[in-house]
Amino acid sequence: MCGIAGFAGFNDPELLRRMTRLISYRGPDDEGYYEEPTVGLGHRRLSIIDLSEGGHQPMYSADGRFTIVFNGEIYNYKELRSDLEQRGVKFESSSDTEVLINGYMAEGPGFVARLNGIFAFAIWDIRNKELFLARDQMGIKPLLYLEHNGVILFASETKPLMLFGEYKPQLNPEALRELLVFSYVCGDETMLKNIRKLPPGCTMSWRNGRSRVSPYWTLDVEPEQDRGEEYYANGVVDILSDSVRGQMMSDVPLGATLSGGLDSSAIVALMARHATRPVKTFTVGFGGSRDELEYARIVSDAFKTEHQEFIVDPSRFTEMLPRVIWHLEEPILSSIMPTWYLGEAARKVVTVILIGEGSDEIFAGYRRLWPVSSRYRRLVPEGIKRNWYFWHLGSVGGPGHEEIFAGGFRRDLVDLDPVNRYYYPAMHANPDTLNGLLTHEQRYELADFQLLRIDRLTMAHSVEARVPFLDPRLVQFTNKMPSHYKLRGNTEKYILKQAMRKILPESILKRRKQGLGTPLVPWFKGGLYDIAAEMLAPARLRERGIFEPYAVERLFHTSRNTLLHREDLGKLFKILMVEIWHRMFIDQPVAPYAETDPVLVQADT
Repeated sequence: MCGIAGFAGFNDPELLRRMTRLISYRGPDDEGYYEEPTVGLGHRRLSIIDLSEGGHQPMYSADGRFTIVFNGEIYNYKELRSDLEQRGVKFESSSDTEVLINGYMAEGPGFVARLNGIFAFAIWDIRNKELFLARDQMGIKPLLYLEHNGVILFASETKPLMLFGEYKPQLNPEALRELLVFSYVCGDETMLKNIRKLPPGCTMSWRNGRSRVSPYWTLDVEPEQDRGEEYYANGVVDILSDSVRGQMMSDVPLGATLSGGLDSSAIVALMARHATRPVKTFTVGFGGSRDELEYARIVSDAFKTEHQEFIVDPSRFTEMLPRVIWHLEEPILSSIMPTWYLGEAARKVVTVILIGEGSDEIFAGYRRLWPVSSRYRRLVPEGIKRNWYFWHLGSVGGPGHEEIFAGGFRRDLVDLDPVNRYYYPAMHANPDTLNGLLTHEQRYELADFQLLRIDRLTMAHSVEARVPFLDPRLVQFTNKMPSHYKLRGNTEKYILKQAMRKILPESILKRRKQGLGTPLVPWFKGGLYDIAAEMLAPARLRERGIFEPYAVERLFHTSRNTLLHREDLGKLFKILMVEIWHRMFIDQPVAPYAETDPVLVQADT
């Protein structure tokens, strides 16, 4: 796991080093650079496989034509290497990076479709002066790019791109609208104009100032004829077990997070099947009634893991908030505190963790999906069914809530409707409404929110997070499955529970989904109200011109004085996050912020 950065169409050695070193926490073990008059490639290495110099990057093809920088892991690299060796390809290291560059040299861009892993990489073809970028099927590893006046820059994160002197950061109104509706930014957009994400399952080729994005993998949402519960349950166990086995490869300490919930418990149980020594597990607790320490201990005892518990003080997080936003690069709200401390705790134990992320999006693990289950779909009016999703999220700034925006900014949003652009097309892409909604979850909720959060907040601590549930084979297997095996009445993830019934303790299978969430009420009572009142003062809001001061003032009032305070606190917190983000990424250049300790921006400087 690493961080990559670079550009093509010009040369600036100092910029290349600044871009690469700005994300040094993604790869603290080594750095490397490749430069020629029209290209620069930079790499920061977190050593996981082949700890020798054989894994150093940039790496070059044997004929010197191709140069690669790579972030991620290729889980099937040994099989791919064996195939290439049978065709006469010679290898000089045991690195999966060398498999990538040799496979690309042998087969060209089509080789990417054969990869099973988490990856984002860039290859420079010195003969054709062409840059090739690729991102994994589900978007587990990030890859962002900026095109400007015939040149291109790319990086694992947004901040390095902002160091380009000709780029002037501006807020992207469309992205802000999406953030306030969905709690994240959809598709290839980011919060900054002209900085884009390479979509999951896509490659990009750039040559002579022109680029082309091409999909090499798509979500298969065509349902198949029902093959019966036993077939699907056995298939889930077999594919997930093989995915876990493949993702346990590592030359450094490896473990798993363990919450005691179904997803992490399933991962730990299958790791125990393949491990030759006790699996290292750990749990993060916050000293409250929602802690899951007891259930984590049940699983640890059942599978005899080396278990550690870390208790953290959630009140500290308000002090950490600016630093977290600096790493997130987007002012997203949900689950950021647990993920931040998860990364911090993991680094004390291991370098690589396996986590249960992705299960909810492929097996229907969210309550907001209940109205389209087989039990309720005929009872719920279509209009309520379509809009339940957004009512459950408690969105702000969405359809019917535009009054939160200032008048001038609101006019910029008149033609921007993220619901029609992203939600309804996915919902209606499949004759099965639930599977259509899961397509939306997988395309956007996962890559643009959950996986972004996991990547940013674990890599901030130099930890690699792996996600066995998002093996492309398992994703496609579940997407073809009839939906009544996923959500049966109000039983979420039905087929996963059936698949693990003979493996996990009964108490774990019967648990309701819990999650740690974000403790907004104690945060605001503990001083965040005062910070928000300063930073979101009416004079400041009028100067900013994004949010309507009177609408924000109503949120302050209702969140203090009505029974709906939890929902309104969420809306207020989103707006506060946007304000802190704006001060970091637009009001001031990103360069002055030290990665180790960005300071809370003062309310009036």
